[in-house]
Amino acid sequence: MSDYQPQRTQNIQLALNQAAKDREDADFALAQLRAQLKANTSKIASLAAELDATQKQLDNYAYNLPVVERQKLRADKRLNALRQHADKVERELAAERRMQEYLEELQRDDEEGESRLKEYLGEVLGGEAEGYSDSDSEASESWSVLSGSTSCKA
Repeated sequence: MSDYQPQRTQNIQLALNQAAKDREDADFALAQLRAQLKANTSKIASLAAELDATQKQLDNYAYNLPVVERQKLRADKRLNALRQHADKVERELAAERRMQEYLEELQRDDEEGESRLKEYLGEVLGGEAEGYSDSDSEASESWSVLSGSTSCKA
């Protein structure tokens, strides 16, 4: 029995040493888990604050959405009115350009007609018309009468 007692004491001592080591390992692991828990808790608090801010922003957007939609509708109406006005102005400008072209054509026709009339008057009056210029009163009166003018050129 005497051999049994020291062996048993030694086994108990080894078991106690192992239990102390296991306890230290468990304390270290527990400390790490507590640190991780603390870090995760602060991370969760940060995410909760961010979520709260995001929710407030979403609520603000939801509140302002009808206002923005009305503003968009008004802007669309103004844009359509401006487009219609631009189309109208463009049509008016096109009409003015056509009128200007027509007037230019009439002026060219008038100048051609005046040239032909002068040629005709030269033929009708013969040599007498060749001596007159536009500033001569008799030729000017003839031209005024023939061209339908009511005033005489002097």
